Amino acid sequence: MADAFHAWLPSVLQSVQTLLSAEDIDKGARWVSEIAKELDDSGFGVLCVTRENVSSEWLNFEAGALSKAFAIGRAAPVLVDLKPTDVTGPLATFQMATLTKQDIHGLVRSINGACSEPLDEPRVSAAFEQWWPVLQQQLDGVRKVAPDGPPAKRDTGEMVEEMLGIMRSVQRDVSNLVQIEDEERDAEPIVVWKPTKAQLASARFSEGTRARHPRYGDGTILKSTMTRAGEEVVVKFDEAGTGVKIFAVAESELAPIYTVVAPPAPQSGTVVQK
Repeated sequence: MADAFHAWLPSVLQSVQTLLSAEDIDKGARWVSEIAKELDDSGFGVLCVTRENVSSEWLNFEAGALSKAFAIGRAAPVLVDLKPTDVTGPLATFQMATLTKQDIHGLVRSINGACSEPLDEPRVSAAFEQWWPVLQQQLDGVRKVAPDGPPAKRDTGEMVEEMLGIMRSVQRDVSNLVQIEDEERDAEPIVVWKPTKAQLASARFSEGTRARHPRYGDGTILKSTMTRAGEEVVVKFDEAGTGVKIFAVAESELAPIYTVVAPPAPQSGTVVQK
């Protein structure tokens, strides 16, 4: 699977150069240092996750290295016959993709966005449509040799313990943030930021309006907030399993859905001429 992506991605995005960790690192080289050096020159990471390696310590190490190297989270695990709930550890912190055409197209767009000179969207879509059948054929071959049987089910106690650990970690982060804010408040006067009328008027969405996302489909805006960085929205999508997501409007592909109301039909009547 990794070999397939390694050869296929530069065909779709010609400016992309790929490194395959199992192949392109010289035998006998210090693996960890080589990975760290390559990450310094890279802009995106694709982690191929299968039933055999989902619990691999080395794969989770690479995931942790990627999360530290890319502050904006430019990395994506691609799942082979797995569900997001089957994934644990550092891998679970990333936005995951499956081997569907829609998800791989979204992955290609994300990689293109991480390039120093990204292509325009129509060219990316055209290249993807041309090369997708090639990758699909290779991935179908990978699936034929994959072992049968579902992944091992996770123990409920283990899942609860993991969730408790995540909640405690978040609680510690919040406590540290509150402490830092208290210290800053003591050192400097409090400045409350409020959006201007012009900024409020520039909002594209309002509560209750409908919006469309190319990946998640149609949804309803639950909340629209104007921040220093721009408009942020909370969207509840119609498709089951998609749920509620938060977007920075300027960086998302959300588009409002406009309802076109047809004008009333002219009433029939009799014209009387004198």
